[in-house]
Amino acid sequence: MALEKIASLESIKATDEDIAAEYQKLAEQYGMEADKVKAMVPETELVKDIEVTKAIDLVKATAEIKEVEKKSETAAKKPAASFVENFFSSF
Repeated sequence: MALEKIASLESIKATDEDIAAEYQKLAEQYGMEADKVKAMVPETELVKDIEVTKAIDLVKATAEIKEVEKKSETAAKKPAASFVENFFSSF
């Protein structure tokens, strides 16, 4: 859903070439003729998949990776997890 929204906001569209290439790729993967794949896979669904894939590529290309310090194991645990761990370790 989020990737579909990104595709929409960024006006990402599947071209005719993208669609043809994806049908051909699927045909090769399944050892079928492209026409049979076209009959089985609705173009609207294929277009959605292509647009989401393009959105993923956009996110990867524009992502900023930041290094963060690792929290200590105790600090990272939620209070309930610490309680349960301490409770069972007392037996």
